[in-house]
Amino acid sequence: MPDIVGWSAKEPLPTKVLDSLKSILNSGKIIVYPTNTLYGIGASIHSEPGIRAAHEAKKRPENIPFLIMASEEQIKRLCQIPEIAFPFFARQDILITAILPIKNVPDSIQHEGTLAVRLPCSELTRSIVEHIGPITSTSANLHGKEPPITCQEAMGQLGEDVAVYIDSGEVGGTPSTLIDFTGEKPKVIREGALSPDELRKIYG
Repeated sequence: MPDIVGWSAKEPLPTKVLDSLKSILNSGKIIVYPTNTLYGIGASIHSEPGIRAAHEAKKRPENIPFLIMASEEQIKRLCQIPEIAFPFFARQDILITAILPIKNVPDSIQHEGTLAVRLPCSELTRSIVEHIGPITSTSANLHGKEPPITCQEAMGQLGEDVAVYIDSGEVGGTPSTLIDFTGEKPKVIREGALSPDELRKIYG
């Protein structure tokens, strides 16, 4: 049976829990955790078995890449940062997923020389990526099904394919806005939690 950890997204996870999650992810298993938009599946980006487990849990084709959750320092090691993407790192509400050109990224998570990245969206997610390293942040649903806004919904879809569920209650419910920063100008690939008016204020 999966373990369930109840914890506020506003607080970092205890070191004992983080150590346990690190061991779980490094062994090729997956977790479910809250973002400020939806619940996501977490697998270590450096674990091929973990990436496969995330695809299998979602029943999603492996040729569809995952976006990841990582700190600014981690993203800068993984990706090139075009000048047009600088405002992405200034966002405090973190409702954006940025597509960036890669530097050194495992083949299993990159797509045609690019990587989709999110910054930590809460103290909880920040504690995970800073203690463990970058993890996947794909929504915790079966491929083609409704993305979950509660841990219970994620459990109903993914069941025992997940080692640990982190339950922080109901979350926002709208996917992050996906922006491609690999061209001369930012390009919205998927509209989401950040409104068009807010985007215009940030990027013009």
